[in-house]
Amino acid sequence: MKQLLLFCAVLFLHFYSCQLKIDSTVILYSKNSLIYSSMSNSCYGNGDYSKKYQAQNMLFVSGISECINYSSKKDIISFYFDGKKYYMADEAEQKNAFFVNGYRKQLSDLKNKFKNFTPSELDSIDGWSRRLSEAYMRQLRKEASDKVFSKEKNGIAILAAHPIEEYSFTGAKFKILNFSRKTIKYITFNFYGKNAVNDRVGKNVSRKGIGPVESSATGSWLFENVWLTDIVESMKLISANIIYMDGTTRVITITDNHWLDEEDLDHLDRLLE
Repeated sequence: MKQLLLFCAVLFLHFYSCQLKIDSTVILYSKNSLIYSSMSNSCYGNGDYSKKYQAQNMLFVSGISECINYSSKKDIISFYFDGKKYYMADEAEQKNAFFVNGYRKQLSDLKNKFKNFTPSELDSIDGWSRRLSEAYMRQLRKEASDKVFSKEKNGIAILAAHPIEEYSFTGAKFKILNFSRKTIKYITFNFYGKNAVNDRVGKNVSRKGIGPVESSATGSWLFENVWLTDIVESMKLISANIIYMDGTTRVITITDNHWLDEEDLDHLDRLLE
């Protein structure tokens, strides 16, 4: 409910008008992986089959209808995501959950509701659902971007730094995101290993990664035989020494704030596709 009111503000609509539309807005959460850009009269989907959304994303329903062909009867749901219209068939596996004004609704009730709308009202709902989906996507992109770029002031974000198991020995893997406007030429990682009870294994270790890593790009490195033992279970990344292509340098002390979940970066990439 609060999210929909926020979208109204984004769309610069009068509150009373917006409230009326909220009461008739159907939100769909779906785990259905088969969606289509169009649906034929014989109830078969056409076009793009790939799923565009995550199960936790809000989809804005623009219509629910019954489609009958020579062999079956299907409930077809039309909805908007990121301003684009898609279709799916409701499935018996309970992959779809519908909400109106914060309350869960049954598909049968919503089918009757859409049957009673006039063509003019259906056109209005269609346009409203499209605009809501666009506003919602802007919000998703902003939230995802803010989460990733909150690390920008650190120069780099650490996406991965962990031991790699080898036969009798242990290697190390690193992956970073370069927030600097400069291209990284070399990066030296300074770290030490820890065993299963979180005690240090040996002395500090350094390994040098070769670029280039362009601005806003990721770089990854795998170093073999870092520890001549197989007891290293985790590592502590202490700092990173960076040499840029223009010859300037930077030493970054790694803190918890430098770490970025790679899934957050992948999530932003998906939203920007």
